[in-house]
Amino acid sequence: MGRVVARGRAGAYTGLPVWENHVADHRRRHAHGRKSAPLEEAIGRRRVHSFTDTDTDASETENLRLAEFISPGVVKIALAGTDQWTVVEELIDLLVEAGEVPEKLARASLRAAKEREAIRPTGWKYGLALPNGRVKGLRRIVAAVGVSQGGVDFGCRDGLPARIVVLLLFPEARYARFAPAINDIADTLEDPALREAILTARRGGDVVEAIEDAETRDFS
Repeated sequence: MGRVVARGRAGAYTGLPVWENHVADHRRRHAHGRKSAPLEEAIGRRRVHSFTDTDTDASETENLRLAEFISPGVVKIALAGTDQWTVVEELIDLLVEAGEVPEKLARASLRAAKEREAIRPTGWKYGLALPNGRVKGLRRIVAAVGVSQGGVDFGCRDGLPARIVVLLLFPEARYARFAPAINDIADTLEDPALREAILTARRGGDVVEAIEDAETRDFS
């Protein structure tokens, strides 16, 4: 997969992966007390509006609310995998079983995540990892959440094993527009109270509710 780059304010390509390129802008925005518009205000709620691979206008980046893309069926409280790629495969299997990813795209989804990981590890910090990738043929953004009791090495910046893993898969043509918003999701998940709620949840629905409540506070 080619190196995904983002445009700077003057429109020139920065040459940096969108994950890193967007961090500075994201930090500046929040440092000035500005909150991004909720997803439903910017582009409509997912159950009404799907992001398709035929919608190719990438002139702006958008914000994402993780709660808009998850349900109890794509949350796994106790991941069985003990390494990075068995965990990602588990989450892809969840998405296939839930009908979010066609079975024929399962291998392509894993390959996309590996290609993205080759650019830079998607481990964040505080035991968070956000593997992601762009998948040709995928019709909309999908996500799955997993909790590892023992933790898995995702190359997190602080050296901690990842216990909360969020997999995000994007339609190929939508990646440049939406991938920068992974930083917004990561910032929300950094909240200690939210992380504790996820790690101690007994049901997938508890995880969805906790994330939804946190994002509502962040975007209000």
